[in-house]
Amino acid sequence: PLDVMTAAERTDSAQEGNEVIGLVTPEQLQTAYILIRKKAPELIPALTLLAMCGMRRAETDRQDWQHIDLSRKILRVTNAKPNTPAYRLIALPDCAIEWLFKYRAKVGPLSPKNATDRIRRICRDGNLILAQNGFRHMWISARVATSGDINGTSLEAGNTPRVLIKHYRELVSLQEAQAWFGITPSTTKNRSSKVMNLHQEAVA
Repeated sequence: PLDVMTAAERTDSAQEGNEVIGLVTPEQLQTAYILIRKKAPELIPALTLLAMCGMRRAETDRQDWQHIDLSRKILRVTNAKPNTPAYRLIALPDCAIEWLFKYRAKVGPLSPKNATDRIRRICRDGNLILAQNGFRHMWISARVATSGDINGTSLEAGNTPRVLIKHYRELVSLQEAQAWFGITPSTTKNRSSKVMNLHQEAVA
């Protein structure tokens, strides 16, 4: 399976801004969901926006529920990064709908402050080391792999098509992309006990 080191080697020195692109694997994401659901379930919506919608850290921390329409399967970014397309729309995949449905609300912040930092800290404490911005990088790569639509993905990601072509095309296989978007509450439930046992062993 693709891991962070292999991803770094395969992407060479590709960058978005000044950051080297690394990927989170489907297995790592599944483990992250298990850890967060066990330790801080209120952070599940934030993890979903990061991993299943490719939103940036600051965008995720500022997202409001009133701009998420689960019935229409769309999300409008509440507060986009400066110098990027504002108020862009992101199509919600079915896996994101499943994760968000339990925590849905009509208005108000989607997550507590500094949600992204808390997610990374919980994962790190669970012996799960994630690539910097790896959720977003993997989402873009997986979205391109499943849709084949670079222009559409660039609009959702708030990047230019040139950036996607240069850094994200053909980083992951279609099978890896489908595995990423196939992570749901039911698929993680089956692995939860095993992952938590490994976490306890690592802490000990």
